[in-house]
Amino acid sequence: MYDQRRENILNLLENKPSLTIKELSGTLEVSEMTVRRDLSKMEREGVVQRSFGGVSLSKGLLLEQAMPMRAANMPNAKRQIAALAASLVEDGDSVALDNGTSINELARCIAKKNIFIVTSSIHVAITASQGEAVVHLSGGELNKNLFTLFGPAAQDHYKGLNYKYAFVGAGGVSLMEGVTEFKEDAAALKQTMLRQARTKVLLADHTKFGEAKLFRAAALNTFDILITDKIPNRDYLDYFKKNDIKIMTTTQ
Repeated sequence: MYDQRRENILNLLENKPSLTIKELSGTLEVSEMTVRRDLSKMEREGVVQRSFGGVSLSKGLLLEQAMPMRAANMPNAKRQIAALAASLVEDGDSVALDNGTSINELARCIAKKNIFIVTSSIHVAITASQGEAVVHLSGGELNKNLFTLFGPAAQDHYKGLNYKYAFVGAGGVSLMEGVTEFKEDAAALKQTMLRQARTKVLLADHTKFGEAKLFRAAALNTFDILITDKIPNRDYLDYFKKNDIKIMTTTQ
């Protein structure tokens, strides 16, 4: 129960810089005492900072959590999404992997296969290197929070490649704005990765739907496959059917 409340608190704080204990108690439908206990534990973990009567994300996590924190925060839904994505990959395939917790778990699932992996995420590259896969890491400028390489050098690395799959995550997913990201360089890198792939796959849990971040990475009809944990609402289903986008859900 704590793990799920922890996930919910962090998701709430991504959308609102600070929250009161009373607000959290009402939203989570638990007692204020339970909220205080959870926040004390989260503060010891270094993911939030408390003030009188309230809480905010720790410095450095206001828009994006560092990978180790995000990995500890990963619910079962993201692991199941990664496992479903891994079922697409066979020996001999070539894949490009984005960054993020679901993608890192996907790297763990496919590392043992005899495949080619290219990524700009140092964490993903390390995870993918724990098996038989051949791993290429792009160049580029280091984002010190995410340990991911961005910029022209990273994009140029992908332009010289052709691979079967590109697996990417999202900061937000909406019908109007498509797949969006918090950072401009993250959105630009996704665009380049997707252009070089024969099959484009989006990994997004249900909390990402209806969200739109500042920078647009791709229209939804860019993708061939969506992998998620819950069936989206009717508007999304109609859009995916119209654009011949395959939906794979962990609840099927």
